[in-house]
This record gives sequence, C-alpha cells and structure tokens, in this order.
Amino acid sequence: MVMRGLRALVSGLFLSSAMAAAVPLQAQAQSGESAEDLAARFGALEDIIQISLSPDGTKIAFISPRKGGRVLEVANLAEGGFPTAITSVPSDEGELRFCKWSTNVRLVCQVHYIVDYAGQLAGFTRIFGLDDDGTNAMLLSNTKSLRARTFFQNGGSVIDWDVDDEPGRVLMTKVFVPENTIGTRLANEEAGLGVEMVDTIKGRRRRVEKPDEFATGYMTDGHGTIRVKSR
Repeated sequence: MVMRGLRALVSGLFLSSAMAAAVPLQAQAQSGESAEDLAARFGALEDIIQISLSPDGTKIAFISPRKGGRVLEVANLAEGGFPTAITSVPSDEGELRFCKWSTNVRLVCQVHYIVDYAGQLAGFTRIFGLDDDGTNAMLLSNTKSLRARTFFQNGGSVIDWDVDDEPGRVLMTKVFVPENTIGTRLANEEAGLGVEMVDTIKGRRRRVEKPDEFATGYMTDGHGTIRVKSR
C-alpha cells in the first residue's frame, strides 16, 4: 500500500514537471518568437535599477543601466516628466548604487568601486551630493586624513533622511580610524563606528554619536534621533 502511494506521488510529480516544461514551448509557438529572442528578453537588464521621489512629489530621480555603466536621470513630473541625464559612472570606474533626495533640489548618491591595493582587490564606497541639474557635486564621506593609520574603505551610510528642523541635513555613519600623533596634538585616537550630522548642501558636519569600536550599526526614529545601537 505504501509503495503504491509512493509510485503515485512520483508519477504525479513527473507529470507536473513535464507539463511545466511544455508551457514555455507552447508560449514560444504562440508568440512566434525564436528561442534566441526569448532568451534575450529573459536576460535583458532592468530599465530602472533604483528610483526616488522628491519630498514635494514633483520630481523623480532614477538610475538606469547603459552600455558601459550606469546613468542618473531626473524627470520633473510637473513639467512633462521628460528625463534628463545629470551624471554617470562608467563600469570600469565603479557602480552607482543609489541616489535619494535630501531636499527638493539636492540628491545624495553612493558609488561602489574596486581597486587593486598592493596586489589585492579592495572594495570601497563613497557618498556624494549634487544638485538635480548635476551641478555642485560634493563628496560627503568624511575620509580625508593624511595621518590615518589605514585607508577608509567604508564611506559611511545614511541612516536618517529627515532630521527635524534641519533641512538638507542627514545622519551618516562614519568609521573613525586612529591617526598618527607624531608632531601634533590634534590627531584623532578614537576608533569604531560613530554618527555625524552632515549638511548635504554645504558639506559641514558635526558629531552626534561618538565612535564605538564594537558597534555594527545604528537605528533612528526617522526624525534625527538615534534610538538603537547594535554591537
């Protein structure tokens, strides 16, 4: 009895698989497309990788794949919605990961790239800001230190886009790296993950959470206040 039940189950699974396999062939026959055309459609890249709506709802910014890299385009929905490319990142230089609005005219983007460092491939991320017409580009990742004892791979992450009473400002994580103290008393000796408030328009920044070498991430209430630290 058990064997008959098992045979019936196996036969049912085989029949279901055969029917499922026949569906693409039927679809191909009905559409008149060749197997090569169907394969090309199946393997095609998406038209939009990431998209973001401005706070006032009048504009969208989206990242599109293009031959040789990725392009950031902006469309003004109140003026017809025709997209305009404002910047691009060639694939041999990096990969544009996301672009989101910090104000109605300012965007914050992240780029990821890989470099050959002493014979080893190392990944880096950097965050930058720019206006919705592609002007006034500015690096927002705080990685400038000639005294740092190591290089900055992690350019930080935006953890809050809506800081109360601080238009254009976001909360960003920062990996603090100890600096060489020879010849100065101003070197940073702290290490770990902290948080800074960053002005995406002027590039100014101030610390809101001191670095913790055991911290792995932070969570906010969505209005500029840190509520949780994970370790």
